[in-house]
Amino acid sequence: MNLEKKMNNKTAWKPKMGLAIWNYQLDFSKASRSQYLEPHQRAIALTDIVFNLCNILDNFAKPQKAAISTISLGEDSFVFYLNSPKSMPKFLRKLEQTPDVNNIEIDLTLECLEFAEGNHITKKLEIPLGAYISISVELDDEGNLDLSSEEPVSLNFCLNVDIYAPIKLIREDYNDELAKLNGHKLTNFLRRIEADLPVEFVWVDAPDYEEFVGRYGFNPILNQESKTDRDRASKLPKQTMFSS
Repeated sequence: MNLEKKMNNKTAWKPKMGLAIWNYQLDFSKASRSQYLEPHQRAIALTDIVFNLCNILDNFAKPQKAAISTISLGEDSFVFYLNSPKSMPKFLRKLEQTPDVNNIEIDLTLECLEFAEGNHITKKLEIPLGAYISISVELDDEGNLDLSSEEPVSLNFCLNVDIYAPIKLIREDYNDELAKLNGHKLTNFLRRIEADLPVEFVWVDAPDYEEFVGRYGFNPILNQESKTDRDRASKLPKQTMFSS
């Protein structure tokens, strides 16, 4: 699916799978280690994390599709399309009943804002597959939690669009207008992950945005003229070395 939405050069955003990834690991100071060692209790604990995770998506995104992978049945053992009121309870119930889960992936539809074409009135914008969340569980051959792993239980939040970034992925222009509209949504969500889930931040990886990305989203461009200044400068007559 082509995610790109382009209204004009100043209100465009670009898609790129895995454009930025925020990584978290289970914090055993906030979660019971023993609960994650027993398979059925671990399934309940993972269900609680996913339930709380879906609750903190409010005003940022909504779940679109979920896939559960298991040791016994392999990748995408169970897939759920979360477009009806009954689908989320079915997904959570299956997750709670599955003791050998090694990965949970949830595709997200981002809930953003954009400018109506031709003016600066904002309107809602939904971006299907704009991001996804992956929860990985390292299990050994017998289905036990592998505590020798650096991250026995980890959570990755993966962003697939540059709408929150102050500069466009293709570097053709600043993206500060859309970033200012939507950046706080991303920041607030990332803060809620740490506040409301039993995880701790480990790293963020965004190779195209190393100088602009941080723990809580994208940083504003420093030492750059404002949009008003840039527009004003573009309307001034060009000076030459011979101008009087």
